[in-house]
Amino acid sequence: MVLGAQRSSKPSDSFEQRGGGFIPFALSTFQLGKDGRKKYTNRYENIYREHLIMHLSNWGYRLSRWWLGIIFIYAGSIKLLEPKTFAVLIEAYGIVPDGLLMLVAVVLPALEVAAGVGLLFDIEGSLSMIAGLLVLFITILSYGIWIGLDVDCGCFGPEDPEAEAFHGLRQSLYRDLVMLAGIAFVYGWRQYRAIKTVKITTIIKKLFKKRRTEDAYV
Repeated sequence: MVLGAQRSSKPSDSFEQRGGGFIPFALSTFQLGKDGRKKYTNRYENIYREHLIMHLSNWGYRLSRWWLGIIFIYAGSIKLLEPKTFAVLIEAYGIVPDGLLMLVAVVLPALEVAAGVGLLFDIEGSLSMIAGLLVLFITILSYGIWIGLDVDCGCFGPEDPEAEAFHGLRQSLYRDLVMLAGIAFVYGWRQYRAIKTVKITTIIKKLFKKRRTEDAYV
């Protein structure tokens, strides 16, 4: 008597059971664990993990840009509202000639706003401008701490909440160093992902083209 083939309780060669479901055998590989036993590794898991890391890093890049841009826009706008008061704060550091105080009190915040707006829209050169401004601020704050200045930081205008004399300078310095680390991340991620920034000339050309198109229909 010929016995019928017994039905195997194991999955077929093309599929493996894991976690109550089946995964393609072709996408699975074997790895030896510390105990010498074979373990299954699903390639889907590695692909998903890499995709998740890239997705989170992309959002980290965007949030870092927006965070830095908003901070610089806010700081510059507050100081532009009261340039005379900001000029008095600059004078306290004793590094700018009296004849240039008002000019610096207006130009410096204007550069902060322009760089912040540029970084929000990923415009070419805005990240370098913010990095340069931060290096300048860090140098000035370090100088103030080094000579023991008991002055207002003035980083966020005349009513800076963290401007508590000498302690305020140190706190501002630490904050600027954190922002500098954020700039390093943004720059590094741009290089890694080969992200192209928007050129200001391209924006100007588009605006002129749009203007000409509108004039043609008038």
